[in-house]
Amino acid sequence: LKKEMLQHVAAVAAEFRRVSDQKMPETTKRAMQENLSVTAQLQQLSDKTKELLKENDDLRAREKQLKIENAITEPLLHEITKKNVANQK
Repeated sequence: LKKEMLQHVAAVAAEFRRVSDQKMPETTKRAMQENLSVTAQLQQLSDKTKELLKENDDLRAREKQLKIENAITEPLLHEITKKNVANQK
């Protein structure tokens, strides 16, 4: 009986090893596919980040230019407003 039990345990262990060996390539293949998918998503995010950084730089440059133009035109506006008020009086 003990001998039969040991043979049965050995057979179950062998079956487990065989099934594990069959499943291992599937698991590895699935992990590689997921890795490729994640890598592609990261590349898309990286490209989008670069695009947004470029757009942000462009907007900052435009804001700087508008501030310069505003600094130039605002004193002129005040002067014209004063002259207009004086003319209306």
